[in-house]
Amino acid sequence: MLAPTATEVARALVSGSPLPEWVAAAERIGNERLKVEKFLKSEGTRVYGFNTLLGHLDHLDMPHDGQSLLLEGHLLPARARPMPRLFNAMTAVKLHQICRGGSGLSADTFSQLLQAHARGGHVDGVPLYPSYSSGDVVPAAWWLKSLKARNLLGDLRDGDLIILLNGNFISTSVGLLALAAATDYVAQACSSLSFLTESFGECSGPDLSGLRQTIASSFDARRHSTGTQRPVSIRELRPLIDPLILGLESLCVGMESRLAR
Repeated sequence: MLAPTATEVARALVSGSPLPEWVAAAERIGNERLKVEKFLKSEGTRVYGFNTLLGHLDHLDMPHDGQSLLLEGHLLPARARPMPRLFNAMTAVKLHQICRGGSGLSADTFSQLLQAHARGGHVDGVPLYPSYSSGDVVPAAWWLKSLKARNLLGDLRDGDLIILLNGNFISTSVGLLALAAATDYVAQACSSLSFLTESFGECSGPDLSGLRQTIASSFDARRHSTGTQRPVSIRELRPLIDPLILGLESLCVGMESRLAR
C-alpha cells in the first residue's frame, strides 16, 4: 500500500474521527507520564522545560505558572489569515506523533487534544512566517493559544509546553494537506482517462494504492484487445502519468518518515 500512515491521518483529518492507535496510546502515554513525574521528584533532578526555564534561563527553576508565562512569551505579533484545514491538520499530526510514545506529555493534555481533534471546524489564523529560536515555536504557540481560547485546552502540566511547541508538526501538516490535494488531482486525472478501457475503473483519493500498476495493466489490456492502432494522442500516456506518480510517491515517503517521529 502507498503511504498507509499518511493516508490514514489524512482520512482522520477529513472525518474528524481519531485513529484507533491514537485512542489506544492514551494508557501508555499516561504510564509514561507517571514515570516522568517520579523522575522529576528525584533529588537534584533538572529537566529542561519541565522544571527549568528555557534557553539562557535554563539555570532557573520553573515557577508555578511557568507554562502559561512561557506560552505568552512565544506569541510574537504576526498577521494571520483563517486556515481551518491547516489548524486541524496541526492537531492531527501532533496527536499522531505523540502517540508514537516517549514524549512525556501529560495524559490530561493528550485527552484534550483528542477532543479538540473531534471538535474540528476551527477558523483561527495561524501565522506561518514569524520565526524565533527553533523556527516553528511561534506558529505553534498561536495554535496552542487558539485551543486555549476555545476552552479546548486547559492548564498545561510541567513540560507539556515544550513538548507541544517543538517538532516538525507544522511543516508536516502543510505537506499532508499538499499530499491530499495532489492525490485528489491525480486521481481525477486518471479517472478522466477511464474511457481508454472498461477495465480501468475509478480512482479516488487520498489512497492511490497500486495506481501505477492499474494504469499499466489497463493500457496493456487495451493494446491487446484491439486489432487497430490507437490514436497517437493516447498511444502511450505513461510518460505523462509516471512523473505525477513519482512525485506523489516521493511526497508520501517524506510524510511517512515525519509522521513516524
